[in-house]
Amino acid sequence: MSLFEHHPAALPLIEDSAHRAGRAANQAAALAAEVDSQSRIASSAVSGTLAVPMARAPVPVVRGSTKASQTALVAQASLEPVGRGRLRR
Repeated sequence: MSLFEHHPAALPLIEDSAHRAGRAANQAAALAAEVDSQSRIASSAVSGTLAVPMARAPVPVVRGSTKASQTALVAQASLEPVGRGRLRR
């Protein structure tokens, strides 16, 4: 008896999922870097009352993108050994 029902999966599909997770991680990290870079440029052109809100504006996007990138990297690292058939019971 098993806690979970057995679901066979093709190794190439698992490996493809690992690659897609890696690409998603790279895209999310690139988004965070781009938003951070562009917001710094925009913030340097603003002063006075708008300076603080302008500086804070990208924070949620950068945090969310960074978290998404980290999560996708964990998924990739978890799937790669399985996709390569290196995980044994």
